[in-house]
Amino acid sequence: MNNILGKGKVNFVRGLGKGAGKGGGGGGTVREAGGGLGKRGAVQEESYFRKKTQENLKDLKEKKLKTYPAYPPEIRKKRMEEVKNKIIYYYDEIM
Repeated sequence: MNNILGKGKVNFVRGLGKGAGKGGGGGGTVREAGGGLGKRGAVQEESYFRKKTQENLKDLKEKKLKTYPAYPPEIRKKRMEEVKNKIIYYYDEIM
């Protein structure tokens, strides 16, 4: 079975900071040279993008909550009762 990511991409992910790979661009002279500085730079870069992604997701979640406010408690309670009754009804039908 073929690997979905492909051989080149898997090698790239495993070899961050170890010099220029088969893909062409090495990410700068320090990363092309490899060694400890290249690995450190790759780790910092990954950390930066992970942090930015988390910030963006947090902002998106906050924006969504402002755009779509939560239902009032009485509507939530009514809806939960409806769902519970449907579950009981289907359970009784099966048994």
